[in-house]
Amino acid sequence: MKIFFDNTSLYRLERSKFIEQVNSVIQNYNHPVVHRFRINLGFSDLNQRVIDEWLQFAVNKKVEILELDLNYDFPLILPNSRYVEFVSLKKLYLNNVKLRAAVLEDLLTRSPQIESISIHDSSYMTHIRVAGRHLNVKHFEIVHCRDLQSLYLSDFDLVSFIYKGRPVDICLTNLPKLKEVNLSQALPGLDNKVFNQVSSCASSLQALCITFRRPEVSTEKFNSNYVYRINHQWNLRLFFF
Repeated sequence: MKIFFDNTSLYRLERSKFIEQVNSVIQNYNHPVVHRFRINLGFSDLNQRVIDEWLQFAVNKKVEILELDLNYDFPLILPNSRYVEFVSLKKLYLNNVKLRAAVLEDLLTRSPQIESISIHDSSYMTHIRVAGRHLNVKHFEIVHCRDLQSLYLSDFDLVSFIYKGRPVDICLTNLPKLKEVNLSQALPGLDNKVFNQVSSCASSLQALCITFRRPEVSTEKFNSNYVYRINHQWNLRLFFF
């Protein structure tokens, strides 16, 4: 069963009526499991507790795919739970959700089935550290998280990694199954640092896509021998905008 709450298609409803409608659906839902649960709201000042209760519903119904697209402070603890724990969650998509790095790390520890994480336009996160053989994460995506300064991924079976945003320190180590890396950064100038960030995964990497979003960046910024060697080892794609 899939449940979508999208006020972009229900914009004629007043906010209170929309909330009542959502609560009615949740209260009358009698299936034991929700496969996919999505909330997409344009309300910027919706009460935190209201959304917490909707999230608690998803937890109780063992949701497998959770998508939140709204201005919301993702909690560490829910009203009826000691901690946020998704025992069946496999895919997590967050857009415009305020998420602290400590909450993300705790969520991953308590949600062992998560395979795919996609975080867009999130604030509060400055230093992300995701590591440990207990993790089941295969796909990790970070897009335009403006407060981010560093990202450390290590010691689990990650397959693909996407980063788009401002320049940050990226450390990818002991990721033996990493096959695809996509980096898109806005840089005033560039040397071989971006390649050094992924060089530790060279033995498993099959595709590397790098996009630079400043017109003054050119291939002359790279050591030609280094690029030649990488291009013959990986499927290397460079884009300049």
